[in-house]
Amino acid sequence: MRSSPEPQTSAARRAAAWCERTALLFVHEPTLWPVLMVLIGHFAALVAPLLLLGLRDGHGGAQGAVAALGALTALGLRGELRRRGRPGALGALALGTWLLTGAAAFAADRYGIF
Repeated sequence: MRSSPEPQTSAARRAAAWCERTALLFVHEPTLWPVLMVLIGHFAALVAPLLLLGLRDGHGGAQGAVAALGALTALGLRGELRRRGRPGALGALALGTWLLTGAAAFAADRYGIF
């Protein structure tokens, strides 16, 4: 008996829609902007050492963690592109967060912090 892939697709769509609604809440509500900045900063501070360990030192576990986070980001962006047909707030948040993370990793390597 074949199982239908439709429940997984609808579950993935619901998850992507929830993620976008949650992210848009932080974007459209000005009183939540400081919270959003803190969340982005914490992500960058936690993932920057993983980037350094994975790229500079070749640590397999760190490479896997960064690859998994990148795959989750790509899934979120793909869902947004499917629904809207163009990048939106979720894409801008993801791009900004990854750019900040890369800059934090570069600064930590450059100045010998990590």
